[in-house]
Amino acid sequence: MNKILFFTIITFFGFIFPWVSYPQSPFNIEWEVRAGGGYEDQAKTIISAGNGEVIIAGWTKSTGAGGKDAMVVKLDGKGNKVWEKTFGKNMDDVINGGVLSPDGNYLFAGTTFNLQSGYFYWWVISLDNNGNKIWENVYGGSEWDACKAIVSVTDGYALAGVRKNKGDQDKEMTVIKINKKGVKQWEIPLGIRYYDDEANALAVTSDEGFIVTGWSKKDAGPNKQIHLIKLDKRGNIEWQKALGGETSDFARAVSVTGDGRFIIASASRSKTHGEEDLRIIKTDSKGEVEWDNNYGGIYSEQPGAVVSLPDNGCLVGGYSKSVGNGKENIFLIRLDRKGNLIWERFFGNYQWDAAEAMALSEGNIYLAGWVNSEYGDESDMFAMKIVNQYDKEIENFIASKISGGDSRSKDEIKKEAINKFKSEKGSFSENPPETKADEITYRGGGDPLKGLNVTKAKDMNFGEYYALIIGIDNYSGQWPVLKNAVKDAEAIEGLIKSKYKFDHLKSLYNAQATRANIIRELEWLAENVSSKDNVFIYYSGHGEFKQNLNKGFWVPSDASTSSTTAYISNSDIQTFLGGIQGRHTLLVSDACFSGDIFRGNTLSVPFEESEKYYTEVNAKKSRQAMTSGGIEPVMDGGKEGHSVFAYYLLQALNENTSKYFDAYQLYSKIKIPVVNNSEQTPNFNPVKNTGDEGGQFIFIKK
Repeated sequence: MNKILFFTIITFFGFIFPWVSYPQSPFNIEWEVRAGGGYEDQAKTIISAGNGEVIIAGWTKSTGAGGKDAMVVKLDGKGNKVWEKTFGKNMDDVINGGVLSPDGNYLFAGTTFNLQSGYFYWWVISLDNNGNKIWENVYGGSEWDACKAIVSVTDGYALAGVRKNKGDQDKEMTVIKINKKGVKQWEIPLGIRYYDDEANALAVTSDEGFIVTGWSKKDAGPNKQIHLIKLDKRGNIEWQKALGGETSDFARAVSVTGDGRFIIASASRSKTHGEEDLRIIKTDSKGEVEWDNNYGGIYSEQPGAVVSLPDNGCLVGGYSKSVGNGKENIFLIRLDRKGNLIWERFFGNYQWDAAEAMALSEGNIYLAGWVNSEYGDESDMFAMKIVNQYDKEIENFIASKISGGDSRSKDEIKKEAINKFKSEKGSFSENPPETKADEITYRGGGDPLKGLNVTKAKDMNFGEYYALIIGIDNYSGQWPVLKNAVKDAEAIEGLIKSKYKFDHLKSLYNAQATRANIIRELEWLAENVSSKDNVFIYYSGHGEFKQNLNKGFWVPSDASTSSTTAYISNSDIQTFLGGIQGRHTLLVSDACFSGDIFRGNTLSVPFEESEKYYTEVNAKKSRQAMTSGGIEPVMDGGKEGHSVFAYYLLQALNENTSKYFDAYQLYSKIKIPVVNNSEQTPNFNPVKNTGDEGGQFIFIKK
């Protein structure tokens, strides 16, 4: 891939000709910037620095010291690059949040991985106005430490995220207070004891305290609920509330209104027109709900940011699959103080467009996130400046109607105004009302499917999708270094993330993929995946078969000898496949002797291309494995920088155009070309004694 960084500015009509008073259209993109290279780059935060300047930050895989590196780009008022910096070592270093300091410098918070300790740390880095590093510091250190948000206060900064202390089995919401030099002053764990909790957003309240939100496990069940916590300025809990959680709700952003209330933006599977909707909740200063609304279409919506406005309403930005080209499109919605929709806008020029952060300055809206113009793992950071006159146009429209003698109510006229100025891509407000099964009318004598034992497609409910990706090239001792295992795994990770529905994705590469870490991730899946969910596990690395034990093994990165004490046996993997409580689990293993995992005869539901088939195999549990070979060595390379197996696996996943694509179809696409172009024969079967009932893992195309 081309690793050379590129930086392009796309200039629109409204930028070429200056405005006289305000834009001729009520909503104009003045400039849009893409930054990155030939691989994967994402912006996670944006800071308005005054004079029209903005700073975007996130991470890049296209350049730097290795893995993910933190990337910071400063833009002037016209979208031109002022400077660009990367920071990090040879493993993952990412920025998730940023803030402008009182002295005009910038602080960024995220996560860094320490290769020596094998742990993740909260990471804060301070930069001056020219992008030079002033100081940096780390906090904590465990396998699940990640800082998600940072805010500035009078005497320093506050951070929020997730911590997993050594020896604990659960993750905790955590808030840390540091002074202006990065020295920790206090730390407080939050959440429900013994269950996983994660903080995603943090804001400063009018009394110099903090409001923090994210999600917590709901009691002992699999569902997640919004957790809202008010802290005083010393970190003491004043109150906390659990919101939603009927199915699952994930708070991703929070904002404080001018009158001291709180607006929480979340992705919801509890209140929805389709897969996931925006669930926007406004509470009073004590956390009591004032309104709780959902907005969205038949597919998935994800909020990236919420910003309160002078009228105590808000702007919410993020990305939607329900409106536009069927993939991610950026959305902006404007709500009044009662949660009524004032206007909405959808836009995107690429295959995928996702807004992760938002800033307001002088009436302009600035968005940052990532865009992807083709399938695969090549995404770019992006930022855009939007000139907004929607509010003024709608107010003028309503005033002109009323002054002209229109007898309708203001709310009725507002609906007409919203429709007049709606996005050309569509509208959330165009969602058809949900129709109950007993209200469906057919042309003819009743329900034509009655008596045929066919489940209608609307009953095909899918849970969340989890992926664990493992790739190992770097071995020591007796094990030769591989050339393509990590490249194969990274390509699989990038493709399924960009093209298919996956809600949670974890990857272990090289030094991260130790025996302990792999076991820990499998244990986490067994503890956290619910009975409605789906799990995809991909392993690419060395495999071994012990003839005297009649058993196959995975070889982790820290296995330097032939002793099985450092290996992970196929029978152990089989145990984990049975222990993970999801509806469907699919293991794909590209390693020597991986076919040993199949022991005993099994049966599956015969494939047919119909909704009845997909409904049936989705309803039945599955525990399946797809391997690159049987009890035989398999090749590391062989096809355009990938193993033969990985090459055809990627090709099949990439070329699929169907909404649903199950594991059997995937295997059918790759078996013949792998056999015809190598000395290995891939296998695909249910795994015996793991709870398989004949179902199929189904990839859902975005």
